[in-house]
Amino acid sequence: MIFDFNNPDLLSSNDVIRQLEPTVIPRVSAIAKMALCERAAYNISFFGMESNDFSANGEIGNAVHRVTIKSVLEIINLSKTGKPIHKEYGIGFFEDNARADIDTNWKRFLLAKVDKPFDLLMDDLYTRADRLVDKLIADEEENKQSVFRPEFTIRNIHLPLEGRLDLIRIKIPSLSSSYISFENLQNLDSTEVQVTQIKTGRYKRPSAVWNLQADAETLLLMKAFNLQSPPEYIWQFSDKDSHRKKFNFSKVHQYIDRFIQLWRSEASPVITGYCPNCSLKEGCLEWAFAPSSKLTENEIIRRRSEFKLSKRIREEISYEDRWKVYVEIRNAEQRQAEGSSITNLTLDVSTVDLGNQS
Repeated sequence: MIFDFNNPDLLSSNDVIRQLEPTVIPRVSAIAKMALCERAAYNISFFGMESNDFSANGEIGNAVHRVTIKSVLEIINLSKTGKPIHKEYGIGFFEDNARADIDTNWKRFLLAKVDKPFDLLMDDLYTRADRLVDKLIADEEENKQSVFRPEFTIRNIHLPLEGRLDLIRIKIPSLSSSYISFENLQNLDSTEVQVTQIKTGRYKRPSAVWNLQADAETLLLMKAFNLQSPPEYIWQFSDKDSHRKKFNFSKVHQYIDRFIQLWRSEASPVITGYCPNCSLKEGCLEWAFAPSSKLTENEIIRRRSEFKLSKRIREEISYEDRWKVYVEIRNAEQRQAEGSSITNLTLDVSTVDLGNQS
C-alpha cells in the first residue's frame, strides 16, 4: 500500500502503524507443541508470555537448570585461573548453589507448595554433579580454550523463530579473553560448537516435541553462525547424556509456514476431537471440539466468542512484537552496505565556533 505522507489530513500515525504488516516471532517450544496439536497456536502461552502457574515439578526443574549452569560455569572459570578441579570440591559447588537458589527463590517454592526443596533438588543434582564433575576434569584443557554462554537466545526474521539454548560451548583455540568478536564467530566449524539442553531427572526417551524443538533450535543456530552442518546437540539428564543425531529441518519449515497461515487466519487449526490423554495436558483449555451438531446453542456461542478473543489476542501481541529489536551476526561493513544501519557518519565541526559554545 502506498501512503501520501505529504498530506497529513488523510491519515494519522495510528493509521500508518495499522497498515504496516506486523511480524510475529514464535518461540521454538511453541512450534514444537503445535506439531502435536494446532490448537496450541491459539493459546496465549504459545507466545512465551509469563505465567502465574506455579507447580512443584516446574519450580524444581527451573532450579535444577539454574544451579547446574551456575555450578558448571563457576568450576570452569576456577579452572581457567589455574586451579585444578577436585571432585569433592566440585560437587560442593552444586550443594552451595542449591542452598543459595532456595534462599533467593523461596517464595516460588512456597507458592508451589514444596516443603523441602533442597532434598528434591539434590535427588537430581547429586547424580548429575557426580557425573558432570568427572566430565569437567576430563575436558579441563579443552574447556580452557572454549567460551560458554548460558541462556543463549537467538532470533531471526528470515527464519521466523526465537530459540533459547541452556548452554552453548564454542571452541576457539586462539582464545585470549572472554570477549568474542564477530570475526571469531563468522567462520566456525560445526565441530567447534556444542549445544546442551538440561532435562530434569533420569534419562527418558526424547519425545516428538523434543525432537522437533531440537531440530528448530539447531537450524536457527546454523543460520546465526553460518554453519554448514549441524553442531553437537545434547540433552543432559541427571544420569546420562542423549544426543540428537538425525535432524529433520524440512519439518521445521513446514510448521513455520503453518504457523504463519494460522496467525494470518488464512487457515483453521486441524483438530480431530478432544483428547483426554493429550500430551499437552491442558493445551486445549477445556475446549470440547465436538461437531457443532452436537453442541447446544450456548456452547456454539461460547466457541465463537473464544475464537474471536484468541484471534484478537494474537493480533495485539503481534503489533507489540513488531517493535522488538532483532540481532544478526553481521559486521558493520555488511550492515552499512545493505542499508540496515548507518555506521560511517561523521560530525563536521569546521563551521562551529567552539570558543563561544556554552
